[in-house]
Parts: sequence; C-alpha cells; structure tokens
Amino acid sequence: MSDAIDAIDNITMVQHLFFAALMALADIDDMQERSALEAVLSEGLAKLNAGIGTLEGIRANGEQPDHN
Repeated sequence: MSDAIDAIDNITMVQHLFFAALMALADIDDMQERSALEAVLSEGLAKLNAGIGTLEGIRANGEQPDHN
C-alpha cells in the first residue's frame, strides 16, 4: 500500500513542476512557441491528473473492508 502512496506523492510533485512550467510560459515572447509548449504541458498535466485519480482509486479500494 505504501508503494501507491509513494507513487501519488511523486506524481503530485511532478504535477507541481508542470504548474511551474506553465507559469514560466509567460516569459516566452513568441506566441506560437508559447502556444505549442502550453499544449504539450497541458496534455502532460491532464495525464498526471488522470494517473493521480487512478492511484487514489486503487488506494481507496485497498483500504475498504471486504463486505463479501
């Protein structure tokens, strides 16, 4: 179970790095380059969020008592 928690922590850290990168885009003057980078970072962030949701679901299901 701690492996899932460690994975969530690691993914959450990467998520924060993605947010920092998105904020740094404001310093890029070329709008076309900024848009391309923003699209890539946004897609990566969406995948990270999906991964976090999956791991949290696994953790929650593992912590629930078996009612069968």
